[in-house]
Parts: sequence; C-alpha cells; structure tokens
Amino acid sequence: MTEQTDTPKRRAVREAAEVMRAAKPALHKAIVEAKLDGAKVGEIAADSGYAREQVRRILRANGIEAD
Repeated sequence: MTEQTDTPKRRAVREAAEVMRAAKPALHKAIVEAKLDGAKVGEIAADSGYAREQVRRILRANGIEAD
C-alpha cells in the first residue's frame, strides 16, 4: 500500500475543491434562472462549462423539463 502524504499541492487541490463546492448552489440557481429566461440548454452548457446532460439534470432536479 502506498503511503499518503499531505503536501501543499494536495492541500491546494482540497481548498480549490471547497471553493467549487461552495459556488455550486449559486451556479445551479443561475442555470435555472437562465432557462426560465429562455436560454437553451446548449447555451447554458457553454456558459457554465457543464455538459448538456448535467444542465438537464440540474433543471429536472428543480422541476424544469429541459429541451
């Protein structure tokens, strides 16, 4: 088994991941609002960096049928 070492680079990865986790609710809200404002799934995907299917999942989780 390989020994796991906590390094500054690994801490940086964890810190960056935490920033992303904290931003996720705001991004999901913006995705829903963009769709309600008439944006297409492909446009939202391009703007968010998410795949089209991930955008659809977020919309469905918020009660919105995606195109």
